[in-house]
Amino acid sequence: MMEASSTLELSSVNIRQGLDIESGQGKSVVSVVDIGVGGMTCSMCSSAIHKALSGMEGVTDVTVSLATNVAHVEYIASESLTAQVIAEEIEDIGYDVTDVIEKVMSSTRTLKTVEYAVGGMTCSMCSSAVTRALTSMAGVEEVNVSLSTNIARIKYYDDDQVQSGSDELLDYPDDFREMIEDIGYDVTDVVKQANTESNNNGGKSANECTFDESEDRLQRILRQQDSQLKARRNAFLWAFAGTVPIMTITMIMPRVLHKDNVICHFLQKHVEIFGCTLLVEAILVWLLTTPVQFLCGYSFYKTSFHGIRRGVLGMDVLVSLGTTSSYIYAFLSMMKNDPGYRFFETSAVLITFVLLGKWMNALAVRKTSQALTQLMKLQAKTAIKITTTSTSLERWNPLRDPYSEETVPIQNVNPGDIVKILRGANVPADGVVLHGELTVDQSMITGESIPVLKSPGDDVLGGTICAETGTSSDSKEKDHALTAAAFVRVTGVGADSALSQIVQMVQEAQSKQVPIQKLADSIASVFVPVVVVFSFVTFLLWLL
Repeated sequence: MMEASSTLELSSVNIRQGLDIESGQGKSVVSVVDIGVGGMTCSMCSSAIHKALSGMEGVTDVTVSLATNVAHVEYIASESLTAQVIAEEIEDIGYDVTDVIEKVMSSTRTLKTVEYAVGGMTCSMCSSAVTRALTSMAGVEEVNVSLSTNIARIKYYDDDQVQSGSDELLDYPDDFREMIEDIGYDVTDVVKQANTESNNNGGKSANECTFDESEDRLQRILRQQDSQLKARRNAFLWAFAGTVPIMTITMIMPRVLHKDNVICHFLQKHVEIFGCTLLVEAILVWLLTTPVQFLCGYSFYKTSFHGIRRGVLGMDVLVSLGTTSSYIYAFLSMMKNDPGYRFFETSAVLITFVLLGKWMNALAVRKTSQALTQLMKLQAKTAIKITTTSTSLERWNPLRDPYSEETVPIQNVNPGDIVKILRGANVPADGVVLHGELTVDQSMITGESIPVLKSPGDDVLGGTICAETGTSSDSKEKDHALTAAAFVRVTGVGADSALSQIVQMVQEAQSKQVPIQKLADSIASVFVPVVVVFSFVTFLLWLL
């Protein structure tokens, strides 16, 4: 075969041949097959295969890659057109078929999104472990795990193509919950579920969540954060309650009390227990340390176990190894009546301070959500909806034309409706001033400290506060009772409002990792194993 070009060429064709992919009976299923082709040496070879397959009736798309020796074929399957028939066509023109990989692809795939509130994450290694586990699952397109909000956002496909490519029966999204729980973390709630249509041409149309859905999502996050904050506070307080007596016995009393004091004399007594002579002080310290080590510090052991099982070593592994080593050494020293039993104190104090740090971290995370809470409170729950018989809103005048008003939930306000704004009230939705004038406090959204005057034709933002209202009528005194309000034509409500979009952007920003955080995670994933290895080597050298 003559070589027409020394460069690698990628040949493709897109033929529709009158096939109704989306018929009135539903969407036709497009079958996909990747065929490994042997014997191609130049672009003329790939062009020959391309031409032969394109001429087959029912084939909708052909791509032949000389670089990978793969022919990608999309076709409408029938009795006369199967993957085997396509493979035989390639062999008939003189090339070898090395592999046939069949897939099933519909003309439109649904990209789904689910968000889980994950409990038990304490550091970046925890979020990395959750991300790694979820990313390895079939059909998962994108995973974002936020340590600040404890939210895991998963974008995934759950269709026949994913099911056929998996060895096990998939049950999404419940499988995601099981995976997170299997690696040692708690799934406290499903925060959000949504679908996104992803078309073959690359376009996407998402089901945007409304303001109420965003508010409900935030409330769930806040409940989860409050629950975690309470758990970490209680763990610290219990550890602190056990550590204070230990510190008192081992550090304060020997320096404050005389050695002939009754209490000191009692602590230095020896008692016989199961044939072992033990010091009373050592027994008391051991009894106080054990609950702190294994009850208050249970979360460290749990996270470390599941992390080691999945090959992810986080800071909890170091805490577990350090405190356990100290506890075991102190216990052996106690059994030998050695002063090393005082290392019980090291174990308890370390766990207490780490738990204090985790409690403070939970407090900081909780405060980051307060800004969103304040934004949510700006949204009005009701609106005064105006109904008029006028056919031209531009010429409508509330001083002249009759109208009726009704207080309705904000969900019943739609673009094009007219709402009445009273002094001191929140603007219920984005809109354009139709009649009257008002000064608006926009400081919570735009940062402007001085209220802004809005006249007919000016835009107003939902969530801002109306400071003053009035009108440009010639007879202000006479019409004051009628004109002490402004009328706004709604242009954006719900997910289309500026306030809702700001809230959505803040929530998305909290759910995503910045690049520097990913770099820190990669460094941390190496740091802990290196520390463990050096510690083990040091221990061996100490034994020798």
